Amino acid sequence: MPLTLEKHERKLHDPALCEELPVRDYLDNVVVRTNGSLVAGYEMKGLTSYFASDEGRDRGKLMLEALLRSLPEQSMRVQFRFEVVEDLGDLFEQYAAGQRSERSEIIALDALRVERWRTKEINGAYMRPLLHVYFIWDPVVHHRISGKPLKPRGEIFSLSARKSIERTRREHQELLSEFESLLRGAETALEAAELGARRLNDEELLLKPNGHSTPCARTGAHTDAGRSNFNTQAPVNRSPM
Repeated sequence: MPLTLEKHERKLHDPALCEELPVRDYLDNVVVRTNGSLVAGYEMKGLTSYFASDEGRDRGKLMLEALLRSLPEQSMRVQFRFEVVEDLGDLFEQYAAGQRSERSEIIALDALRVERWRTKEINGAYMRPLLHVYFIWDPVVHHRISGKPLKPRGEIFSLSARKSIERTRREHQELLSEFESLLRGAETALEAAELGARRLNDEELLLKPNGHSTPCARTGAHTDAGRSNFNTQAPVNRSPM
């Protein structure tokens, strides 16, 4: 059915998320971009640099430098993304799960306290940080630098759809295994730096860019299990409870 002029103009002003991102697919906990690059994302707690000693800050700096040195210089790009959001995540659920008292007076006081906290959260009284890092690997550049063939040798063209699908899946698995071997070195550096890194799955990789592109509508972007690393931290309070 052809689009009307009104629908076409609405599509230009408010395009779908899939049209905004150069993404081909989400699978195997990576993002496959339209240019063939593979992207892996991690959620991190970050470093406690403000209250750390000079030795602690120097050690964190050295660990971050070791992380950057462990990555391929031309074929791998690193993107750090830091955000401050005005919510408490699932801290209320954790607070309710930690209640142990059976006295009705204490339960009533807790309910009143949580209600006041929710009101302050709606008014933007609390903030929490979100830190993510994304590793973007271009296999074409990597193979060209290392001297490897860009395409596998053998039969290139086939009229069989099944063989083409199997070959594409096989090529993807080969590139994915090579990408995972590079990520293992990066994960070792992240663990040594004590950044609390956690690998994002396919669903979280899909939801995070949606939250980045629409920061004012985060109701669906940070209601999943992907924010668990930050929920255990105390929220930043801009007003007394």
